[in-house]
Amino acid sequence: MAEWIPVVIIFAPLLAAVLVFTQSMRGTVATLTAGAFVLAGVVALGADVFRLGPWITWQLGGWPVPLGLRWQADSFTVAMLAMTHVVAVSGGLYSRGFLPAALPSAQRHFWTLWLFGWASMNSLLLAADLFNIYVGLEFMALAAVGLISLSRETEALRAAMRYFLVTLFGSMLYLLGVALLYGQYGLLDQAALAAVLAPGPASGSAAVLMTLGLLIKTALFPLHFWLPSAHGKAPAPVSALLSAVVVAVCFTILYRFWTGLFLAFLQEQPAMILGGIGLASMLWGGLQALRQQRLKMIVAYSTIAQFGNVMLFFPVFVSSGQPALAWHGMVMLIVAHGLAKAALFFAAGCIQLAHGHDQLRDLSGGSGRMGWVWLAFALAGASIVGLPPTGGFVGKWWLLQAALLGEAWFWAVAMVLGALLSGAYMYRSLEVAWRPKDLSADLPMGLAVNPSVDTEGTARSVPGMLVVVTMLCALGAVALGFLALSMAALLGQTFAPLPGIGG
Repeated sequence: MAEWIPVVIIFAPLLAAVLVFTQSMRGTVATLTAGAFVLAGVVALGADVFRLGPWITWQLGGWPVPLGLRWQADSFTVAMLAMTHVVAVSGGLYSRGFLPAALPSAQRHFWTLWLFGWASMNSLLLAADLFNIYVGLEFMALAAVGLISLSRETEALRAAMRYFLVTLFGSMLYLLGVALLYGQYGLLDQAALAAVLAPGPASGSAAVLMTLGLLIKTALFPLHFWLPSAHGKAPAPVSALLSAVVVAVCFTILYRFWTGLFLAFLQEQPAMILGGIGLASMLWGGLQALRQQRLKMIVAYSTIAQFGNVMLFFPVFVSSGQPALAWHGMVMLIVAHGLAKAALFFAAGCIQLAHGHDQLRDLSGGSGRMGWVWLAFALAGASIVGLPPTGGFVGKWWLLQAALLGEAWFWAVAMVLGALLSGAYMYRSLEVAWRPKDLSADLPMGLAVNPSVDTEGTARSVPGMLVVVTMLCALGAVALGFLALSMAALLGQTFAPLPGIGG
């Protein structure tokens, strides 16, 4: 078990962020260099987990718990780190072509915040200590707020401020819960706490407070109100990172708590409440996506709907005789969603860059590069809906199988309904891909069409790098479906909620 693995995974992007800001290192070079080191760490970590699993741990400085801190990882950690790596590197390559056209004056700050946020997310995925999770959440939020506000448009600044205030409130609730647990038990390590945690007012209040704080950050109904404007107003690569990874990391922490720290509380009633929140999010997010008139807003609301679907893991996990199958489905859903949602926002950014807007009523399809962009959008959308043979289909099918085997009929019907809603709003988005555009329809009588605008209605040519990155992410979401058996082998056949304290 190599001790260098967590150090490289966390500190490579952090060091790159420092070099970009202080030494004016080129952002793309810094991202690719950090990505190479992180990839080596993730591959080595995957090999260790596969060989030594299901959990491996590292003691920082050699100090044992409770004096020392730990990092921990299992196969889910490896999958999340790999997905985060793909989105971060892909977003970096996409930004190389996107920033000069969209945000030419904000490039230096973008790369620093981008790499800083990546380091924060990696640290959260490896953290085993409740207070270090709080610190990581704050750093990730600060990076996200800065990235949202880079355009300096009034709407973007408002969205960034709303996100900052809401996520600060969520962090406060989380920290209050941590304080209650520390005051009661004098411990912050998750495994050590889980070993002594007993039902009572302090433990119950802590579970509620920490869950509420994380539900706010995961943007689940009715605590979702900050997400649409933040994701819809942010630059396209930032929207991709926020929707594909930031929300997923917050859900991962919530999952860790309820299948580890608060596992003793995960009885039928709490699981039904969590599932009810997921169902409400799935329905509300899907219905709101159907009402939107902007492409990016449809994609933003779909995040609420899709993570509502992921939340159905909790009641299925409790009621199913196949907890490992439900777990596999949840992990595949999150990873496939990350790749597909990155592709959707990348595609929306290409379309907005080409047309100058993303209003559905004034968009049309096209040939050449824009044809490839719409194809990538369709492939990613297929994974979001859960159409075979995509990764989204495999994840939803595994979770549905677990619900059927556990005779959780209500939740099985809810999953099918969620898939139908997803299909409806994705079809509405794709309608414009084959709709011809009459450029003169909206012009006052007597005005001619600007000859600089081509027959596809696009005023700009989209850089090839953006199209390639978009297509690769979409193909990645599809390829996960073909790699389902390999993914299942990596995750293992057993569900292990917590590592041992001594590793």
